[in-house]
Amino acid sequence: MTNFDERHGSSPEEVYEETKSSESPELSVGETGGGDDMGFLETVYGVLFEPRTTFKFLGGKKPLTWALIVFCGVFLFNYLVGFGSGAYGANTPGVDKLLSNFTVLFFFVGLAVALAAWFINTAIINLVVQFFGGVGNGIGLLICFGYSQLPLVIVTIATFIFRYVGMGNVVTGLVELAGFIWMVVLQVIAVSEVEDVSTGRAVLIYLIPAVVVIGVLVLLGVMLVAVTAPLLSDFPWGLSPQGGMF
Repeated sequence: MTNFDERHGSSPEEVYEETKSSESPELSVGETGGGDDMGFLETVYGVLFEPRTTFKFLGGKKPLTWALIVFCGVFLFNYLVGFGSGAYGANTPGVDKLLSNFTVLFFFVGLAVALAAWFINTAIINLVVQFFGGVGNGIGLLICFGYSQLPLVIVTIATFIFRYVGMGNVVTGLVELAGFIWMVVLQVIAVSEVEDVSTGRAVLIYLIPAVVVIGVLVLLGVMLVAVTAPLLSDFPWGLSPQGGMF
């Protein structure tokens, strides 16, 4: 560090800037171990194969526009490939006519639902993470969750090829499951890196909303059965004399 005698005669602002740069050097947001800002293709590669470094970069840089483009692009790609391959029942009589008449409508409705789910899921996890000592970087987490959809492109291409060569639903189902697990792992890593929590806490934070939702659904199901059971027991189900119908 430069001593006081060497700095003597400098203005206070110059001394402050020199001291700050020498005592606490900071990398720019785009630097990830000796480089400039990541390009788009480099970011895509990093999300798939070097997620920790890349999510740390995305959480600081916050390229929200690119995240939105990636999310919508992945949805559009999957929708078009799925529609063309008959994955949505496009080759089924009656269904194909319905899809052909409402293709654009179904796309925009599906996209709106997907965008809402993206935002709500991120908001809930960002809220939960703050109870576990996270930094609460909601925008950064939203962006990383958007980029975490990229494995679905690979899954869509793979399943399209497998269907084309005549492989069964078991193989395509396993590929889709692997892609889903890949995406979940990426999102857990995103929580850990963006919110600055341990991997164990990130797993717990990620699972809590799902457990709560499942618990609420089970509770509502039990309540529904408890309320309707007395009514159903009095309903004349049978067509025999015991049922009271004849």
